[in-house]
Amino acid sequence: MGCRWWETNLAHLVTINFEADIRHLVKDSPSILFWILSAQAPGTFIVHDAARYSVFMTPYFPAYESPADFSVARCERMLRAALGERHLPLRITSLSNWTMQAHIAEPYSKGRAFLVGDAAHRFPPTGGLGLNTGAADAHNLAWKLALVMNGKAGKGLLGTYGDERKPVAEANSRVSVANHQKMGQVTAALGLDEAGLPKLARLRASAPARVLPRALRSVLKRLLIAPVEARTRKVQQASSARFAGIRHDVQRAAAAQMAHFNTLGLDLGYVYRSAAICASGTATPLAPTTSHPVLEVAQSFTPGARLPHFRLQGTAGAPATSHDLVGNARFLLAGFGRHGKPCAALGRSVSQALGVPVHGLDLDAITHCDDRPQLRAWNGGLPDAAILVRPDGHVAWRYALQAQVGPDEVLAALCEILQVPVPVSAC
Repeated sequence: MGCRWWETNLAHLVTINFEADIRHLVKDSPSILFWILSAQAPGTFIVHDAARYSVFMTPYFPAYESPADFSVARCERMLRAALGERHLPLRITSLSNWTMQAHIAEPYSKGRAFLVGDAAHRFPPTGGLGLNTGAADAHNLAWKLALVMNGKAGKGLLGTYGDERKPVAEANSRVSVANHQKMGQVTAALGLDEAGLPKLARLRASAPARVLPRALRSVLKRLLIAPVEARTRKVQQASSARFAGIRHDVQRAAAAQMAHFNTLGLDLGYVYRSAAICASGTATPLAPTTSHPVLEVAQSFTPGARLPHFRLQGTAGAPATSHDLVGNARFLLAGFGRHGKPCAALGRSVSQALGVPVHGLDLDAITHCDDRPQLRAWNGGLPDAAILVRPDGHVAWRYALQAQVGPDEVLAALCEILQVPVPVSAC
């Protein structure tokens, strides 16, 4: 496709997949991720199944070593050192290597080809944002492709895919990189020099070191890392008031990594800006705001934002929340206040005029009584609104004027979004 990449290589790692029962090691602090701050075996455990299968990732430094230097025997020694048990039964099932990267493609599409998921962007795993971003890429593109291929929308609609998704990838990439860099605060609080690891790799790669017997190399390595390991143990055990203070600093630095593990705002809080979002019909602009955009979602009916989540009232088997109303390859036209009742009929008439499924309904009639006050709050305090929601759950258009909404306003908005002319018969 002739794409350019915004490229940053952040780290190089060897991945060790192994089988072992480590339940006794993690029972007091069950988790998926464990960071090992050790000069002897630095890295991260991903515990998929503590009784059977885990992964250990450890850095390597291409200037001085390559993945070929990590033999099965060496990796087994590192594993045992990181686990802290020399005689634990374990079996390495595979070794691989990868580069932690931050890549964004430019452009996202060319002609009939579209980049989705890892083909369009790669992030560091610090934040776990890659999979959700890729799934949302596909979610964004699928309904647009379907409408264009079925002749219901202009080809320009496909151009909004990159306009909407690339800014999301850029934001997620920035946070992922920041998370990776921020983790250095933990090692800094512990008093460890991260620059020491490549120095060890450089020493191992030196000509004198390579000619020494392995046993002697091991002795020299232990002598070099012994002060670092001793300091780490003293901090862990809080063996004095000084080391207890350092341990407190480490715990505080670890607690500051919350954005690494809670990214609800990034996953659900983005607001699209493109030609597939219609800003007309809005009395006053709304802009969702939150003091923690990574952690929190500021819900609203702002065009481009995700439809807010609220409860519905009804019988068993009926939709339970607002999110159950969207999807199914159709648009949703939902109103409340003076625009509520007209929306049901408007949905049918607009659908017939364009041949595009539009489901109309009155939110006042189906919203749970406890959540109805939120409708006005999400509408900037205004009592009336008609909301056009896309098949991917994002608000495409909001009408909040006092004049009753009619078919002309809805048709004009939907035709602008689909990039098709308003049918003459509907004018």
